[in-house]
Order: sequence, then structure tokens, then C-alpha cells
Amino acid sequence: MNVKLLKNLFVALVAAISISSCSSANDCAMASDEGVAKIKELIKAHVDINECKIYRIEWKEDWKERKLENVLSQISVDYIDKEDNDYNLTINYTDGEFVPEEPRKGKSVLNS
Repeated sequence: MNVKLLKNLFVALVAAISISSCSSANDCAMASDEGVAKIKELIKAHVDINECKIYRIEWKEDWKERKLENVLSQISVDYIDKEDNDYNLTINYTDGEFVPEEPRKGKSVLNS
């Protein structure tokens, strides 16, 4: 009985840590598993990967007051749609949450 209770408590603890790892109360580290998972989640939420092809993803740390603290602060995604229209989407970490900007349309990509 005690072993089962301990297992349940352990599972609950792991779940709580996972949920809070990138919440507004905690910052995501640049190269952490949680940070990479957050990047994937945000890109899937804001880029239709069935209609668009992503060709570049870049993430950066804060360059202002928290410079060199390894805090994920900006995600930049370049992608093209089926008509070869080029877009850039920037997602910034502002006031404890990730906020996407409107995608910027760029010049058409040349076919290779």
C-alpha cells in the first residue's frame, strides 16, 4: 500500500514540475528539454505545417536586462506557403508569456 502511494505521489510531483517548467512564473532555459518543447508547441500553434514549409527556426536569449542568463526570449520562424510566398513569424517572451507578432510577408523564394 505504501509503495503504491509513493508511486502516485512521485507521478503527481513529476507532472507538477512538468507543467510549471515553462509557465509564466518560470522562464525557459535556451537549450533545456522544456525550452525546446515550448518552441515546438508555439510553432505548431502559429504555423500551419500542412500548408507551409518551414525552412529556418532561430531562438534567442534576452539581450537587454537579462542578457547571458540563458532565458528563451524570442523565436523566429521563416516559412513559405504553397504559392512560394515567404513569411517570417516572430514570437517574443513578454511579461511572462510568449506573444506572436503578425507574420511578415517577404520576397518570394526562388525555386532551386
